[in-house]
Amino acid sequence: MAAMATTPQDHLLSSLRNTSLTSPPPILSHPTSHFTVRRTPTKGYAIFAHRPIKAGTRILSEPPLLVIPNTEYLAEDVDKEFAKLSDTDRRKVWSLASAHGQDEGKWPKGRAHPSCGARQKKRTTPASPSIQPSYPSSKLMPCKSPLTTSTPPTTSFPASTNGGGAGVFEIASRFNHSCVPNAHFSWNERLGGGEGRMTVYVVKDVEEGEEITLSYCDPYYDPALRRWELQHYGFMCDCAACGDSGVEGSFAAGSLERRARLKEIEEDVLSREGGLVSEEKNGDGFEVRVVERKIRLEGLLETVRLSREEGLVNPGLAETFMAIAQVCHDVGDIKTAVRAAKNGVHVDTLCMGDEHPITVAHRAVVQKLHEQMLEMERRRELEK
Repeated sequence: MAAMATTPQDHLLSSLRNTSLTSPPPILSHPTSHFTVRRTPTKGYAIFAHRPIKAGTRILSEPPLLVIPNTEYLAEDVDKEFAKLSDTDRRKVWSLASAHGQDEGKWPKGRAHPSCGARQKKRTTPASPSIQPSYPSSKLMPCKSPLTTSTPPTTSFPASTNGGGAGVFEIASRFNHSCVPNAHFSWNERLGGGEGRMTVYVVKDVEEGEEITLSYCDPYYDPALRRWELQHYGFMCDCAACGDSGVEGSFAAGSLERRARLKEIEEDVLSREGGLVSEEKNGDGFEVRVVERKIRLEGLLETVRLSREEGLVNPGLAETFMAIAQVCHDVGDIKTAVRAAKNGVHVDTLCMGDEHPITVAHRAVVQKLHEQMLEMERRRELEK
């Protein structure tokens, strides 16, 4: 009987299986003065600051090793892009294989969420019995599951500003998760001469030796849902928000209440339309709209307070400030609208930098509001 032909993937898999867990970290192609990559006893490789880093510092700008231009990717999509890589880049992808030895039986199973389309439902296909790799995408929580593919389980990121693709990165894929992260990742299509780059910004001051973490899931999820979201990565989060919420006065206990309230506000309050004030200021309809805006504004302000107490600094907080600016603008309080929008741009800059398309767009809003404020002040002076 003829011997079965082997493929480059077979050789890479064999090499991976024979690699010692105590081997030194790989030589990274993108050296950085901000952090080091080193192996930990329980988390595989992790990223640690090797000097103090100020909030708002960009610590990484990295091109992808592999890009899948579709968030609803299937195994064949991954294999197609993997086949295009050089042997060197294939080895880099394999070096990112999960350190947790995921048990296939613990991966999310069951029926796909009703909101899933036909292609998404195909993503629930059980993994191969011989190798259970996946390219998880936290943007597809309702029907996320392992994929059958000849490439290893690792961490993937959206590779477009609007989340329209996924990528694997030599360094960015090594950042570990925390539900209270101190850094944020985003894809900036304006960098790299228009090719785009994955960026990571520190959103809080980081001390020397402190691990730098990102969030893999929706920050408003409760602990049980976060555990479900994270289980196929092969670890149980041990951050402060995932501690014992039964201990009165603990951060975890407060976090449980704060995030539940944040989710409640998001679903029940912030879904209310802000709308522009263009109606006649009389009649019951106007009074109802005034009350609606008041409720919305209160919900937005509470979101800011709770996010700060929880230690969440992300683009969602920036969007909250921009929504506050919209409501204030609608009721004619332009001065407060300017302050709120500036806060939004500040958070955007912390998370994504001042050249990110979203930051640029929000900065234009601030400029427009500022011009309106100056025009209103000019008119008041003329009326005196």
